[in-house]
Amino acid sequence: MRIQEVFHEAPEDPVNKNSQGSRPNEPKDEEKKASSTEKAPSYDSHRPYCQSDNITQKSDSRDMDVPLIPKTHQIKVFTVSDRNIRNCYQAQKWTACLTLETCDLSHLMKEGFYWDKSSIEPESGFFLLDQKDLPADESRGGWKCARVYQCSKMREGIIQWKGQLRILAQELKTLAEFNLDILTVDAIHIMRVRDSENRDVYWYCRLRPEQNCNAYYDHMPMEGYWPWPKKDEIL
Repeated sequence: MRIQEVFHEAPEDPVNKNSQGSRPNEPKDEEKKASSTEKAPSYDSHRPYCQSDNITQKSDSRDMDVPLIPKTHQIKVFTVSDRNIRNCYQAQKWTACLTLETCDLSHLMKEGFYWDKSSIEPESGFFLLDQKDLPADESRGGWKCARVYQCSKMREGIIQWKGQLRILAQELKTLAEFNLDILTVDAIHIMRVRDSENRDVYWYCRLRPEQNCNAYYDHMPMEGYWPWPKKDEIL
């Protein structure tokens, strides 16, 4: 089974290439001096939990695919209404997609990754009531509306991870009555972790357990919201 069959993802943005044309005239010394005193926009003001230099920024607040910086990882967790159906979009009454970005993956794997509704930021949620307001990949998947939550987790005074939970459905009533308590670790359908170069480092599929893998810690048991591997599964 190809991994791509079980869920859809927005296409990657094309990489902007610098043109190789002739260089413009060099600015005068006075212009160089003035420009050198201008400060670039502060990246840390947007992502205080990730401290790094030489950052390349590319914006997509929904997928949290980017900006990806050194030692930053993206975690995606899919939970679905019918766990016997492999695809996360087709024939589902609803799908929940939790997308997080973290600079602390090693700690999350060694000490546990914990998420529940207490991680939802107060007064941060909203509805997307019209299909035309959904991103193209969600609309093509047949979803009509969405409910969105912002979430984060603190550790020792800094944000350990930050991201977004999206509930996709056919009917607004499904979203209005949705109970976050059902999003337990036992209900996880698909979980995927990628590094800053978009390479898979962790993969879990409930219907294909033979494909489960962890590039960093192999079969080390992991606690909390990691669906695999657990202590009782290790011989």
